[in-house]
Amino acid sequence: AVHMDEKELRGLLSERLHLELYLFKDSMLQKTKEEIYKASYKIEVTMYEILLGDIENLDAGTMRGLLYWGCSILESLYQEWLGYDQAA
Repeated sequence: AVHMDEKELRGLLSERLHLELYLFKDSMLQKTKEEIYKASYKIEVTMYEILLGDIENLDAGTMRGLLYWGCSILESLYQEWLGYDQAA
């Protein structure tokens, strides 16, 4: 088995986040204007940009953990962020 280094993991994670962002944008384009308006808060607070800004600081274990998530990384982080935001 080939062991990936941090640079390779970072590249994979970046590609996955980029793909998730495009899938999110595509799903928004399928919605009605009203549905898009209701989701505008979610669109404004893009976890992609936040996480991509911190990607250089992530260690190999954290990147592997994110890559192995079975669900959308961005959606999961957004839901967690919403919980903190509403608790404040």
